[in-house]
Order: sequence, then C-alpha cells, then structure tokens
Amino acid sequence: MIARVIGSLVGYREISVGGEDRAAFLNLIERDGARTFHSRFAGDNFKACLTNGAAKRLFAECEAEGVAAELSPLRGIAGLIHRYRHRYGFFIGAAALVAVTYFSRYFIWNVEVVGNERVPTDEIVAELDALGVRPGAYIPSLDFELIANDFLLASDDVSWISVNMCQSLALVEVLERKKPYEVPYADRPKEGAANLVASEDCEIVLPEVTVGRCLVSPGDVVRKGEVLATGEITLRDESVAYEHAAGRVMAKVYREIVSGVALAGEKKVYTGETTERKTVKIFGKSKNLFRNGGNIYDKYDTITSEQRLSAFDAVVLPVTVRTETLREYRLEQYTRTKDEAKSLAEAACRAQLDALLTEAELASIEREDEFDGERYLITERIYLIKDVAEAMDIPAKEQEDEKANDTENHND
Repeated sequence: MIARVIGSLVGYREISVGGEDRAAFLNLIERDGARTFHSRFAGDNFKACLTNGAAKRLFAECEAEGVAAELSPLRGIAGLIHRYRHRYGFFIGAAALVAVTYFSRYFIWNVEVVGNERVPTDEIVAELDALGVRPGAYIPSLDFELIANDFLLASDDVSWISVNMCQSLALVEVLERKKPYEVPYADRPKEGAANLVASEDCEIVLPEVTVGRCLVSPGDVVRKGEVLATGEITLRDESVAYEHAAGRVMAKVYREIVSGVALAGEKKVYTGETTERKTVKIFGKSKNLFRNGGNIYDKYDTITSEQRLSAFDAVVLPVTVRTETLREYRLEQYTRTKDEAKSLAEAACRAQLDALLTEAELASIEREDEFDGERYLITERIYLIKDVAEAMDIPAKEQEDEKANDTENHND
C-alpha cells in the first residue's frame, strides 16, 4: 500500500509480460528484489507496477535476459507533470484554480434566498445588496447581525432574517411576516371632511358605509359624481358636524369589449439563421466580452438562457454566462380560416376580460358574434360588480357657511 502511494506521488510505470516469458519475468523480480504493487494477471499477460526507477531497471534486465516486455509511459502525478511540462497554461490555470478555491472562503460568490413565498427573491437580494451582501463582498468586513437588523428595519414584509455562510455561498433564510387582517377601507384617510361620490354611472347593489350617512339604497341608479354618502351629520340639537365619510358602495357597472380579427394576416416564417450574443457576469457585474459579428436581423425572436460555471462539477464559480440566441424570421401573408380568426378574437376578448376582473367581479356577460366573410368580430357586453365610492372633500367654505346658518338659527 505504501509503495503504491509513493509510486503515485513520484511516478510509476507498468511492465507487461505475456506467454512463456511470464515465469522468467517473475524470477527476475525475485532476483532483483524489486518492490511491486498492483500485480495481476490480465488474460495471457502478467502486469506489475513499480516506481519509475525500479521499473526502468527491471525493464533493462528483461531486455538483457531476452524477456519480451512492454513498458508503459510514466504515470501518477509525476507523469502528469512530465506530460504537460511544455504546456505552461495548464499549470498556470491549475495554480489559479487552487488560489481561487483557497481565497474564495473570504468572498461571497453567490447569494441564495430560502423561506420566502410572498416576498420576491429579487426584492430581498436587492435590499441585501444595498446593505453590502453581494457577490464579491469581502466576508470578514461584514457584520451579518447588524445587516439583519438593518434589513428588518427597512422591510415591512419580513419578520426574521439570517445570513449564514456556507463556504462562499451566502444562504439567506427569511421568515415572512404574517399578513395582518385587513380592516375594510382602512387605507382611506380619516382626516378632514369628505363625502363619498360615485366614480361612474352605475346601479347600486350593496352600500356598506361605516362612517357618515348613506344616501343610496340597492337598486338605485346614480350618475358619476352623485353623492353616495355624506360626511355632513345633523346632530340632535339641529347643529351640523362634519366628518370623513368612509366605506364602500358595491355597484353594477357596464363595460363593452370588442375584438375583431381579419382573415387576411401575417405569420412568422423562420429562416434558419441564428446568432448568439454572450454576456459574462462575474461577481454580479456584467461584461460584454463575447459577441458574434454580423448585422442584427430586422426581425427576430430572442431566447435567453443563463448557466453558472463550475470547476470539475464540484465548485460553483461566481461566473454566469448569459446567452441570447437570435432567431431570424420573416413575415409572410396568408389567409386564416374562419375558425382561426374566431380563436384569435376569443383570446383577445379573454385577455381584456381578465384585466377587468383584477378589480371587479363578473355579474353577467352577453356575447354577439359577427362574420362578414373577411373579418370575425366578437362583441361582449359585460356587467361588473365593483366598489364605485371615492372620497371628495367638502370645501371649507361650505362648512363655514353651514356653521354660520346654524348660529343664526340658534340666535333666532
């Protein structure tokens, strides 16, 4: 075992002898007293490994005795060095890799966030970057406990955070703050005096006024700007007080979606021509080091991919190669079928409806299809349920006039 380790370090060779010469070869080994390792029979051959000096001496004795033997090239670490002795770049690269691997423990190569569901990872990484935790940062200069405290002071969505170094990886663990119970209309200001007015023409469905006096009932049809709830309150002594009306008024509003697609259209036809643009990101800094020549196409699609580089599939390097593949295409005229035009029109209507439903609920929908031989047209008449109440300040002059009237009435 010791001879094998020494041979791997200083270099070793393998001698192979076959046929009737095997017995003579074994006698030579015994007479020479050579220390072999990893000796074995391989088919008709007997193979033995010896250190470089011993193998050369034994091979010379084989030639002198007429024993047919084969001597392998130098192996082991010494053999590797000998094989690449004229390739200086190999040794420079190996030395650089060893140096980078050694000194990497003092620098952050990558930042990884775990534990977040609602808060975007990019948002957390950007905040940590502002606090100094970024690829390329010198680890001994960072106070992770202080950074965690500063992060929590700046964030309303994270209740706990910890930054742990795993070699060169900054592993960020977060615990999101539980979303507080949303008090209805809590976002509406309570200072000053204001009425709630209709933001558009509508039919009242359900008024939910929490502050102020409601002026509408379900089924009422109101116009844009009409007062739904007033902040002017008449007290028992007939005096008037003003407050900021609050609440919501759910109402039915009308929308119309129109989408038309002509049968005559254009389609993409890829030419098969592609080109690539590469960007290398080192420690989070982008460098446009590589870019293929040639003109950029007039029309093209872009496919983007990113790849983290690693050394020997073991050490992840702080280097990311971003590749943009440009696929050239041209537009050709073609005629759609009626069904194709219908599908495109339906997709356009669906996209518009989805946008409307982000802030409202669907009450009813009526659809009308038209086709004149050249164009497929879809018209959707939609009623939505949404909050139409918006605050409008009561002018100070109006309040003063009302108070003056109250004073005169009391004096009378």
